[in-house]
Amino acid sequence: VDTHRAEKWQHVLTTLIVIAANMFRLLSTVRPSFLLRSQRSGRRLHVHVALTKELLPAEKAEQLPRYCYCLDGVTDKVSSIVGFSDSKSTDSQLLDLEPNDFVANQPFVTRMHRVVADHVCHCPLTCEAARVQKQGYVHVADERATKFPGRIPLPQDILGTVEIQHGRILPGSYQPMSQAHRLLTSHGLTELPCGMEERLVAELVAEEDV
Repeated sequence: VDTHRAEKWQHVLTTLIVIAANMFRLLSTVRPSFLLRSQRSGRRLHVHVALTKELLPAEKAEQLPRYCYCLDGVTDKVSSIVGFSDSKSTDSQLLDLEPNDFVANQPFVTRMHRVVADHVCHCPLTCEAARVQKQGYVHVADERATKFPGRIPLPQDILGTVEIQHGRILPGSYQPMSQAHRLLTSHGLTELPCGMEERLVAELVAEEDV
């Protein structure tokens, strides 16, 4: 009996080891594929560092962190400032900064949401979600974090919501979640859907030409 019981437990242990090995193999292949997808997407905002006092009036600069982070592709000016920090980052997506030490530039946040509002009706991802849901509201999600089918993103990764009627996005219904969404998290800077960051940069560059 003891021998039979030992063989039974050995079989169970072997099965568990095989299952654990398969799960490890699955995770080791899925996560890198997500990272490669994010790196290829080209939708993340990229920034470079400047001194706050060089772009803002002295009296205002004194009230803000030492460094400001400006959107790449745009001449350094106030409208291109994404946010501020007392820490100097060497990464274009600020992955080496603590999110709690980063202060978003509210005029930039307002402009970003305006761009999303203007173009969300043409975003294939949101349009498909609207077609499937038919009625109600759909989240416009930040694309920087891992997505799990059927799960609502974390509040910090929800740009806003749109109203859906008869499977279509109701124009003008975009509502930003400015208080909950964060420009910077441990996953890096925001990643706008459907190429909206190119439109954001284009708007700022167009202003330079005026």
